[in-house]
Amino acid sequence: MIARFSGCSAHTFRIKNKPTPEGYKILSLCDSDYTYTFMFLSRIMPSSIELIPNLNKTGSEVYHLVKQLPQGHALIFTWTTFFQWDHLIGVVVDDVLNFLWIDNGPVTMLTTIHKIDRQDCKIKRNRRKLRETSTNYKNIRSVFGDEVRKVISIPVAVDNYNHHMGGVDIADQLRSYYSTQLAVFRAW
Repeated sequence: MIARFSGCSAHTFRIKNKPTPEGYKILSLCDSDYTYTFMFLSRIMPSSIELIPNLNKTGSEVYHLVKQLPQGHALIFTWTTFFQWDHLIGVVVDDVLNFLWIDNGPVTMLTTIHKIDRQDCKIKRNRRKLRETSTNYKNIRSVFGDEVRKVISIPVAVDNYNHHMGGVDIADQLRSYYSTQLAVFRAW
């Protein structure tokens, strides 16, 4: 998320065409209306976070946030970033599963509570076929054929994500109620 700031600071980011185009960049782990942990990023200072094999810089920073949670705390973390549809790959690092699932588009997740190597890790769901104008339609056509809806197996982690996503958006909304740009009267 970006915490709006329009003053003079070397640590602020400017990302055009975003709802909040300028401010401090914050990586945060949120669920519903609660933020578990967060980390400020700097535009000029390098991050002291250790890079994890098979993860990029942002993935390593998210992994660092996940490891700050108390042991036994169950959460799923997602971020969206080209594979075939229904494709699943993953790697486990220190009991944190990092996997990529190709659904209507690629979805990358970190989870501390799900597995992907057992049969009970999938659930059958009635899914809708994508529109013909979708970028991934040619891969979906081979699975759905002429059917509009079809019962298919998807990972339980993806199903949980589909039913419980939106925590960061709610946290952003709640944070927007309180401004850091306070009006100040100076008599000098």
